[in-house]
Amino acid sequence: MDDLQAEIETKKYLEGDLDSNGEKRYFLIGLYDDQVIGTIEFGPGSDL
Repeated sequence: MDDLQAEIETKKYLEGDLDSNGEKRYFLIGLYDDQVIGTIEFGPGSDL
């Protein structure tokens, strides 16, 4: 569980989308009957 928490704390991609108004990265959200059924994020690659 520690790995998951560390990943959540270090990956602030959604925050980056909102801060840059979608210019650096953005998300698309798939909805079906008012429920989120999928997401995809577009932006620069990570340093993996």
